[in-house]
Amino acid sequence: MRFTNRQLPQIAHALLERAARLNEAQNVDTAAVIALSGDLGVGKTTLVQEIAKELKVERLVPSPTFVIMRSYKATHPRFKRLVHIDAYRIESKEELAPLKLKEVFNDPEALVCVEWPERLFGALPLERIELRLSIVGEYEREAISDPAVEDSLQKAIGVV
Repeated sequence: MRFTNRQLPQIAHALLERAARLNEAQNVDTAAVIALSGDLGVGKTTLVQEIAKELKVERLVPSPTFVIMRSYKATHPRFKRLVHIDAYRIESKEELAPLKLKEVFNDPEALVCVEWPERLFGALPLERIELRLSIVGEYEREAISDPAVEDSLQKAIGVV
């Protein structure tokens, strides 16, 4: 599904709604997780920043590349905390221990957005939203996910 930078707020809103429903549908009391894959510069952090706006996070949400993980207070009916993980610099499974990911993923009030999820060496929960982003043009991106997620995103931007 293709979208432009101007449609990021609608994409973020649809992802947030989907994440809120994910655990409710599975009757799971853990964090909701959005795993974002794609090349450098594709817009993963920009999308997380739009999600932060939807969550009413009051602080600036920079890329956590050098610190790996940042946590923010959110004022949303479902999510009270946004956790932003950028796993780009993680090179081994041993580097995951200080992050205490089990605790992070078990927080039912958290929305966890993970950039470079493939570098978490299988530590992600099975129940998650996966979104692969790619660059189509200067202001256009493509998002690939499971059909239900893509359908939600298309409806959000008025494609369907």
